[in-house]
Amino acid sequence: MESGEISEDVGGNEAIRLRELPRNEAGNETGTNGRRQRQWLMASIVLNVVFFIIILVLAVVLHNRTKQPSSNPVPTEYCPYNWTSYRNKCYYFSEEEGDWNSSQVFCCSNDASLARIEEDEESFCKRHDMKRSYWIGMQRGMGETRKWLNGDTAKMKVIGGGECAYWKAQDTSATASRCTSVHQWFCSKSAISKNHDDV
Repeated sequence: MESGEISEDVGGNEAIRLRELPRNEAGNETGTNGRRQRQWLMASIVLNVVFFIIILVLAVVLHNRTKQPSSNPVPTEYCPYNWTSYRNKCYYFSEEEGDWNSSQVFCCSNDASLARIEEDEESFCKRHDMKRSYWIGMQRGMGETRKWLNGDTAKMKVIGGGECAYWKAQDTSATASRCTSVHQWFCSKSAISKNHDDV
């Protein structure tokens, strides 16, 4: 029998020879297989720890990202209750009737004025189903010139000889009448822009 081999008799059968690996003083195997196994075990532990840390960092980053407000929040238009929002403006269509001056007073008390009708607002009003006549923010200026409340010359066609104008969405022109006549009214003002974070 060679040195380093162990012979064992197994139930009377032929002896099985096992080669004994050299051991160090503590009794641990010092062969290359044992060393490689320990190296692979350490490498596996280190890689698992690194992988766990990466997953943890990604989870924290994603969690914080969903909590942080957008750097460019999209503004939303807000109008008061019973007002309608359209293209950065708020509109109020009255149910009551009044003369031109009381209608303008109502609009002013709501930080608005009687509406100025432009082409895009005409189509909006037609969709709103304005079947009755509404005071608008137009009056007679010097001579026959019609002016909007801000002083701009009105391009809308006006029929009639009165001082104040009202309008029906079905008509292509406004009608000028006495300012003491009674009609419903149509106010407009700029919409309030708020970010979603301000709500």
